[in-house]
Amino acid sequence: MQTLDISFLLLNELLCVLFYSVVLAITGRTVLTFFICSCITFAINYADICVFTARLTHIRLTDFTAITQAARVASHYELIWGKTQWVSLVILVLMTMWLLFIQHFTPSRPNVFQNRVIACSTLLILIIVLVEGTIVHFLPTPQKFSGFNANQNVGEAGLIGTWYSQVIHRKTEKPEGYDKRIAKGILDRYEEATVWEMSEKVNIIVIMNESLTDYSLLGKTKFDDPLPYIHSMVKSGQLFEGKLAASVLGGGTCNTEWEFVTGNSLLYLPDGVYAYMTYVNRPSPSIARELSSVGYATHFFHPYYSQEWNRENVYSFFGFDEFTAGDSLEGGLKNKESLGNITQSLFQKGKEDALVFGEGLEYKRGLISDSQTYKLLLDMLSLEDSLPNDFMFCVTIQNHGGYNYEGDDFESAEYVTGNDTYKYALETYNGEYTSRPSEVNQYLTLSNLSDSAFRELIEALSQVDEKTVVVMFGDHQPGIKVSDYMDYDDSVHFSAEEETHVVPYIIWANYDLDYDFPEYISANYLSSVIKDSVGLPLNAWDKFRLDAMKVYPVMTTGFVMDSEYNVVSDTETDLLRDYSYVQYWRMFEK
Repeated sequence: MQTLDISFLLLNELLCVLFYSVVLAITGRTVLTFFICSCITFAINYADICVFTARLTHIRLTDFTAITQAARVASHYELIWGKTQWVSLVILVLMTMWLLFIQHFTPSRPNVFQNRVIACSTLLILIIVLVEGTIVHFLPTPQKFSGFNANQNVGEAGLIGTWYSQVIHRKTEKPEGYDKRIAKGILDRYEEATVWEMSEKVNIIVIMNESLTDYSLLGKTKFDDPLPYIHSMVKSGQLFEGKLAASVLGGGTCNTEWEFVTGNSLLYLPDGVYAYMTYVNRPSPSIARELSSVGYATHFFHPYYSQEWNRENVYSFFGFDEFTAGDSLEGGLKNKESLGNITQSLFQKGKEDALVFGEGLEYKRGLISDSQTYKLLLDMLSLEDSLPNDFMFCVTIQNHGGYNYEGDDFESAEYVTGNDTYKYALETYNGEYTSRPSEVNQYLTLSNLSDSAFRELIEALSQVDEKTVVVMFGDHQPGIKVSDYMDYDDSVHFSAEEETHVVPYIIWANYDLDYDFPEYISANYLSSVIKDSVGLPLNAWDKFRLDAMKVYPVMTTGFVMDSEYNVVSDTETDLLRDYSYVQYWRMFEK
């Protein structure tokens, strides 16, 4: 584990003393304060270990805004409890008992009032030091932190120090030199599309497949191909597969979703923010609004809770005509009264009181399967009717982590073999963890089910007379490591960060779609590529992004790449500045 720099060590110590002083000012009792602070510290450390082993990233402060989502899926992850946790708990209890013993025999000690005076005085001094230290850079500045690599941040600055940086940078600031007139002027360079007359239907189905990853894009795998249908279709030229750069890993689905729907980039947002929870709070520009303006009926479907990531509000603000979630499917919930209980979960492994999103549906690991999702999706669309055109955005749930499920509705195939002993959590925490073969097998089996379900969907759509395009991409890689099951070679030269942020994007059409799709892009460009490829009218935002894509095809919070797919060291260019201006205007002032 990295040793903290002295300045970051000082920052963490000051923040811990600040927290201790706050609790002491409230309680006025030293031993009680020690016990409360120790319990909270233990709980935070334990939660961070569990989160890290589940998704390979540390807790961000903004994760607490998504606590409801975390609670709903927590029972599907394996909790970590071992020797270190027992030792820490015993030490906490013994130290508290020792302090009570010492206090009992101390003849003279500060009373509650004196303790509160000391605590408040300390608080005042610490606040001055922290504020002044940030202003004059006596303390380490948040700019040193990476918005992309949370693990690097924690390794360099500590968990509490990283949270402190997120507080400092919690607000999206106006880009330097920004002016609303400049932002509008950038788009005014592009001529808006004229009125478009629809001569025939072109249906668009976009699927964001939970945790879908094609490891063959990263190098040679040591396991059997879990995506044989997709790869056979690529080989025969019947569909296109490219690489999509995602800014998130193991979680944060809504951020990739937000980039696709809006065309905005996480490059210009603060570290660790969840866009759906923070920024989408009013009617906002989106691909749904754009397609509605040219006669499309727009649908969103997610076979899980409508409340996840605030989607039930977000998609109203995005202007979708129809919003369907798992808890609004016909048949409803088997146990509706427990909907508000966040401890209830689909992952209760077949218990009779588990929440079920409708009778007679196919579930895998207690989640609606991709195969069932696509059948429901087809039922929602009017693909054999006359106008309007249909645009469907579907976010799947089948492949959601973690990958330690044991139940009657799922059986893993054996893709990899080896010792399945779980390395202890502390080793995982220090970056030495490799996923168990059983986890890798479960994930790859799910990927294979996704491949089979995609085949069913394509075969069904092949029978449809109306022009239909299907786009499928992964939201992020799963929170497991498969590096021990890969042979990386020189022909695929991703950096260590890139390797964990590349997912596939796949394009299929039931007609000849003559378009030169880019080999490697980020999610913020995908909606403009789709519109351009099917001949839809392009607005100024589309045209601006397509031009930007030619120069910087990949934009993530961690890196920007040029047209040769080399990482760009200078991100202060005129074009990237223009992108930040237009994005800020569209998000906050349009």
